[in-house]
Amino acid sequence: MEKRKNNKGTIGNKGGRPKKVDEEHKNHLFAEAIKKITRSTDDDESKIKYIVQLADFERGKIFIAEHVFGKPENNIKAEVLTDGVVPIIQIINPNEEK
Repeated sequence: MEKRKNNKGTIGNKGGRPKKVDEEHKNHLFAEAIKKITRSTDDDESKIKYIVQLADFERGKIFIAEHVFGKPENNIKAEVLTDGVVPIIQIINPNEEK
């Protein structure tokens, strides 16, 4: 039986990329919210102030770095070993020597 008919984008317009108008509307809402948070009237100035506020927190610094430089690859692989009934999960780090 062909299962491709169950793919999300095949029925109507439920799947796929959002419409450009919807994306622009969301971006406008976020820009207005950032203006209110930073108490600024200019879009660029409010974004800069918000990024500076984010940089005060460790998680904010990570968020900024991931969006500016790209998120690094996750090289950790997990292997599931079964020993009788209880599964044992072993984390394999490719950088470690065996």
